[in-house]
Amino acid sequence: MNYTVSDFYGTFAGGVKIIAGRGGLSRVIKDAGILDYELEPTLKNKYFHINFHEGQFALTTFLYAKENHYLVSDAVKHLVAKGASGLAIKNVFKLPISDSIIRYADSMNFPIFLIESNKIYFEKIIYEIDSHSNLMASTDFIQKEIDILLNHPLTEAERITHAKMINPSSENQFFTIHFRGNDFFTEVQFKKYYNLFQKNPLNSLGTSLCYYKHGMLLTYSCDNISEFYKEDFIEKMINTVLSDSEEFITGISACHYKLDEYSDSIIESIYASLNISKEKKKIHYFNHLGIFKLLLPHCSSPSMQNFCKSILEKVLEYDMENGTKLLPTLETFVDYGQNISEAAEILKQHENTVRYRLDKITAITGLSWKNPSQAEQLSIAIKIHQCSQCFQI
Repeated sequence: MNYTVSDFYGTFAGGVKIIAGRGGLSRVIKDAGILDYELEPTLKNKYFHINFHEGQFALTTFLYAKENHYLVSDAVKHLVAKGASGLAIKNVFKLPISDSIIRYADSMNFPIFLIESNKIYFEKIIYEIDSHSNLMASTDFIQKEIDILLNHPLTEAERITHAKMINPSSENQFFTIHFRGNDFFTEVQFKKYYNLFQKNPLNSLGTSLCYYKHGMLLTYSCDNISEFYKEDFIEKMINTVLSDSEEFITGISACHYKLDEYSDSIIESIYASLNISKEKKKIHYFNHLGIFKLLLPHCSSPSMQNFCKSILEKVLEYDMENGTKLLPTLETFVDYGQNISEAAEILKQHENTVRYRLDKITAITGLSWKNPSQAEQLSIAIKIHQCSQCFQI
């Protein structure tokens, strides 16, 4: 990921004011530098052309221009010509920023900020930009931040802080898409998808794409998420990343409206991508998981595992000893709504064969597939088993 002008704006929100160039908030910031003496007239631009470069974010008090405020315009034009990312001014000398400068910066999508807080020093900005740009370029950092969110007890404020570390430009309303890869999907391969996504028009400031444990996480945020949480838009977002690749199973979280719920959104998308339903389609929604929404977070608990084991262990042992397929039959029966005809079609067996196997399961477990309450226990045991199997992938 890249550190952008929008990320700077988000980091120092409340202490800085943007006065021009909003169209350039997506500019990448590589580092920061102080514009001090470079345009001093007596130096005849000796240092300006070597002290600034593409992707640099400039900071200035315009000390050298306090006797000639027209030099402000020259500075902006020079920075634009050098490909600088933007300019932040601590206007301690109360120099006028002319309308012509504002119009020029707007036309060039060159962001200009006024630093309004006395507590924001250049050294702090330089440190923040340098540390964030380096960190956000590191996929290891992003993965560690996600791990902290998912695996550590955090306060609401801490969850928001870590979510902002992943994407400082994130809005409070969002959903997450998890692209489940395989053990061979690496960070090197991820960069190809990331670079393509960066060039896509659907990529916005509030959107982040990151590598996470042999897969990818895409978070889309905006100030009115319900307008975009629609299948056609989500499929477009998926296609911007995959470009018709068949390499991934995709899971989509529910909508969330508080940034401290970011970890919930990630978990939901991961659960959805597990493809527990065994459906052949590539896109799965957490909201469509039914009872799995309840079982997945708790399937590894001792009580869940003991319940599952007490019902299915004898069935599994019988299959191993006799070379039968009772457990797969029960699983298919449950997956297809406990419908004998559909299960028989999927298994390519006669309906009577399916009934015989289910009766055998009844004899082994003492639970009848014909009795609604007992069939429910068989179904829940199978679903706990499926959840457990998915986490071993």
